[in-house]
Parts: sequence; structure tokens; C-alpha cells
Amino acid sequence: MIIIMILMMIIIQRPVAEAFEPHVADQEKAAQQGDADAQYHLGAMYKYGGYAVEQDSEKADEWHAKAATAGHVHDFSRVAYLEGVGFIYENGAEQDYEKALHWLEKSAKQGHAKAQYHLAGMYHEGLGVQPSYDKAFPLYEEAVKQGEAEEHPEEWWEWALQNLGLMYHEGHGVPQSYEKAAEYWKKSAKQGLPMAQYNLGHMYYYGEGVDKDFEKAVEWFEKAAEQEYGNAQTNLGLMYRTGQGVEQSFEKAAEWWKKAAEQGIADAQYNLAVAHKFGQGVEKSSKKTMKFYQEAARQGHIDAQLYLGVMYEEGDGVKQSYSQAKKWYLRAAKQGRQAAQVKLDLMKARMAPDL
Repeated sequence: MIIIMILMMIIIQRPVAEAFEPHVADQEKAAQQGDADAQYHLGAMYKYGGYAVEQDSEKADEWHAKAATAGHVHDFSRVAYLEGVGFIYENGAEQDYEKALHWLEKSAKQGHAKAQYHLAGMYHEGLGVQPSYDKAFPLYEEAVKQGEAEEHPEEWWEWALQNLGLMYHEGHGVPQSYEKAAEYWKKSAKQGLPMAQYNLGHMYYYGEGVDKDFEKAVEWFEKAAEQEYGNAQTNLGLMYRTGQGVEQSFEKAAEWWKKAAEQGIADAQYNLAVAHKFGQGVEKSSKKTMKFYQEAARQGHIDAQLYLGVMYEEGDGVKQSYSQAKKWYLRAAKQGRQAAQVKLDLMKARMAPDL
């Protein structure tokens, strides 16, 4: 039965394809003569494939580029198309930022919100252009305003809100305002963006732009942590350790640090090392303390480097090695950790044989 149905579909499709062939031929003829609408439609045919043509992304891009150059105007929205071309070049295999900038600027000038957002990002990050907060800020702002007018804004909008909040927080392209930063991060956080949820938790923890509130800090850290946001997991662990805004629990603290440590967050690795050192919420273990100190130290965590040096010097959980101790003390000292320099001076004064 299945074979029969497939054969029937093929039989049905053949005459349909044949019926579309004259239409495709007409579109190709008009497109070759410079008809922008035909160029656009022909590009769409190749982009998605269909009864009359096989899918061909290169031909689709070629005809769409010609349509854009010719000034194609269509109900589907020329500016939406231009944004798409810009985004393809920005994120596609070619990674041609110059072309991305060219098309996104054309689209943004026509008022296309998503193009404004991506163009702002290029100026914000300096992708193919000199970084300019002054150019990025108004583009983010305009994109956000248009996104707010939509009943169901797209995913890019929550990132535009996040980035606008960041610019207010840092005073980039606009006078610094923690209140404005919190306002935009709240909107983004409510859309579910974990980075914004983390930032909002940070604001409530320190009382920046909002009233200091540990319980609300926990609430937003937890929302981000549940989405596997490592920094939020680390901070949530700290709040469980100290009992700020939540019932104190070494076990809960260690649970969140484990999750963050698995993602490579150095602060979480260091905190987990300390937890194993004192047996707080986890088993007391010199070997595991050493393991997590090493992981954090390799990422440049200054305190992990210092205490890793101590463990090598004392032979705690590892074979004693003054040369390894010196190595890690030096790394911490170069980052400005005074205690590490003191350790180095003491070792030098003792003139240990293997130094």
C-alpha cells in the first residue's frame, strides 16, 4: 500500500511540475531583463525548491542580490529581505562583514527593526567596522521600540533589551543609569533570557537601580540557573552557602557549584574546592580539593593558583613539589596576589633544595 501511495504521489507531481515550467520560464526571462519582482520570486523559488526547480541556495542568493540592487519593492517587504541578505553574510559561510554592513544599513534606514538590531550589534562589537557605542545605542533603542509594538516579538527582541540595558549599565553611548539598565533587563528577563535574569539578580543583590532584595536576587538567579546559566548557578550557590535570601544549605550550594563547574566556571570550581577542603555539603577530600583548584587555576583564578601552590608546598593531596609550588605562586603573584609573593619570599629564604 505504501509503495502504491508513493507511486501515486510521483504520478500526481509530474503534471504539476510540468504545469509550473512555463511560469518558471517566464520568471527567468523577466529576471534576465532586469525585472526586480521576477528576480525576487525566482530567488524565492530556488531558495525553497518546489515542483518546477530544485533547491539551490547559491542561485537564490544570486537572484535576491540582483533584486535588492534593482530596488525590489514587494508586500513581503523589501527591508525584510535586505535584512535577510545582511544576516546571511554576517553569519553564513562567507562571513563577509563588509557586505553585511552594506545590506543591513540599507534595511535599517527603511525602518526594519531586526536589521537595526543586527547593525547595532556590529557597531557594538566592532564586527567589520570601528566599534561605536554612539552608533549602536540609537539603533538598539529604535529596534526595542518597534519590538514593543509587536504582540509577539521575536527572539532577537529580548537580546536587544539585554544589550540596551548593558549600555545603560556601563554608560556606553548614553549617560550611565542603573535604573534604566534594570528597567530593560526586567523586560528581557520576563521574556526568559537567562543572561538578563542573571543581570537582574545581580542588580537586586547589590541594590543597583532597584531596592536591595536578596529574595528577589535568589528568584532571578534561580530562573537563569535552571536554564544552565553557569554564572547564575555559581551565585545561587553562594547565596545558599551564606543563607542570603534563602535557607542556608551547604548541600544546595555544592549542588549548584557542581553544575557550574561542569560548564567550566572558574569561580564555581574554586568554591567547590573549598567545599571539599572543609567538607561543607560534600565529602572532605584533599584529592578533590586539588582537582578543582587545578581546574580553576588553569583558567587564571588567582586564589586557586595561590592555594594550589600551598598544597604542592605542603604535599596535601599530592606529592610534595617545591618547583610546582613556586610555579603557581609565581602565577598568582604576577596577577597581584600579595600573599603569593610572601610565599615565594619565604621559600627563597629557606633555600629549598629543589627550587
